[in-house]
Amino acid sequence: MLLGALEAAVRLNDAYQEAYRTVRDRASGAPANGNAFDFDEAKLFGKFDLFAKRCKKLINMFTTVHQFSSLAAHTHIDGLEQMIKSFYNIVDDIKRKPYDLLDFSRNQFDRDFLEFNVNIHDLEMALQVGMNWLPVLATCIMLPLPWSSCTALEGVVMPSNPLTSTT
Repeated sequence: MLLGALEAAVRLNDAYQEAYRTVRDRASGAPANGNAFDFDEAKLFGKFDLFAKRCKKLINMFTTVHQFSSLAAHTHIDGLEQMIKSFYNIVDDIKRKPYDLLDFSRNQFDRDFLEFNVNIHDLEMALQVGMNWLPVLATCIMLPLPWSSCTALEGVVMPSNPLTSTT
């Protein structure tokens, strides 16, 4: 519901600007009107554009939160529980911000949004490392051999916890 309202605000901004340009283009063809629609679009739509950009960032953030929240159901996977905790810490940091997320005039959100994206990227990279190790681990688990004799691990240094290692 919230995402729908944010998306509607973005579409409304686009529709207003498209309608303005349509009317302006029609009016510019009529010689009697002269420069009836010779307005500075940045002044007309500047604040609405800033608000629409903020809405797009919030859509991005809330979509990311929704996608990562689905991981919470998989705490049974070794190492994933710590990543889920890290994710919720990132979300809690955003929730604790003392300002209105929709206040586009406050640029502190832009810095916090950038930090959020960096933290999420780091978390995604840690997940990717874990996903890269899963086939190797699955191969070794299927073999009735001790870890030291598993050929799938030849030349690979095994981190202490492949799902949370960042190296």
